[in-house]
Amino acid sequence: PDMDGIEILKKIREWSSVPVIVVSARGEESDKVEALDLGADDYMSKPYGLHELVSRINAVLRRFGLKDTLNYENINIDVNNRKVFVSNEEIILTRKEFDLLLFLFERINMVVTKDELIKKFWSSNKEESRSIDMHIKALRQKVFHNTKLEIITLLKVGYKLEER
Repeated sequence: PDMDGIEILKKIREWSSVPVIVVSARGEESDKVEALDLGADDYMSKPYGLHELVSRINAVLRRFGLKDTLNYENINIDVNNRKVFVSNEEIILTRKEFDLLLFLFERINMVVTKDELIKKFWSSNKEESRSIDMHIKALRQKVFHNTKLEIITLLKVGYKLEER
């Protein structure tokens, strides 16, 4: 209530490239153009039909390649079955390792802070920082030892998954 959709879109685009469909009561062409220029992936004016909304969501998901399997070079992540394969060999991960891998994989080339990881996967306790380090080390050994991707440590900030 304290921020309009354009401001929310700007804030989202500061840290994420997640697909965004704007649904607004504003139907002027200038409103649509502004939202699309700021990074919205689609724009719908109210009133709209439910079937049209579902079709637009599916179209955006297809464009972004969002599906049940994530792939990068020789790494394949089967999200539904919680399995990871490197060069077609299944890699056994703990629940937390899998969740952390998926979180990093969905944010490839983006900085992920330790605070963000603590809030997402652990308590809000700063003492969990060492646990994060141990899970990152395990992922490096299990998944990224023979791939083009690596987890970079950004001292006193967090991590970034990027290509070598």
